[in-house]
Parts: sequence; C-alpha cells; structure tokens
Amino acid sequence: MDIARMAAIELDGIAERYGSDALLAAAATARGALRLVEGDARAAIRDLRSGRRAWQDVGAPYETARARLHMADALTAIGDRVSATMELDTALSAFRRLGARPDAERAASMLDELTSS
Repeated sequence: MDIARMAAIELDGIAERYGSDALLAAAATARGALRLVEGDARAAIRDLRSGRRAWQDVGAPYETARARLHMADALTAIGDRVSATMELDTALSAFRRLGARPDAERAASMLDELTSS
C-alpha cells in the first residue's frame, strides 16, 4: 500500500507540474482508487468523480469507463446501489462500443453481482 500511495503522490506532483488534463485525470483517478482500497469510500467518490469528469473532458472513453468501475465500487461501499448500477451500465455500454471485451465482461459480472444480491 505504501508503494501505491507514493506512486499516487508522485503522479499528483507530475500532473500539477505539467498541467496536462490527461495527467490530472489520471492522478485524480489513481488517488480515488487508492482511497477506496484504504477504506475511505466518500473521499474516493470525490476523487473518482473528478477523474471521470476530466477523462470525459479530454475525450478518453476507455479511461472514463475504467473510472466508472472504481466509482461503482465506491458507491457500493457506501450503500448507493442505484448510482453504482448506473455507473456500471454506462461503463458496460462504453466497453462494448470500444470492443474492450475483458473490461465489458468484468463490468457485466460486477453488474450481475450487484443486482442479484
């Protein structure tokens, strides 16, 4: 976990130094994923929402969908199954459009698990 935290901090610094929208999106998404793993789902949601929005703004549909998967996990962690389902539905549609079969299968599996429990 310490290595992941250090990498996220380093990515934040690089993103701020260069000001690239894609780097800022990557940093926010990494920070959110780390916070989710550390158990702070609410902070993760804030970062992941920022990362998802930034990926959308730079026109990166695959990365946007990947951020949505993390967002769904965070929303599930706080008990917001409706919003998590919407995130997964949207991610699944994007992965299918992009032909990202393994990611689509993962999103479909997460969606099945969420809606069947």
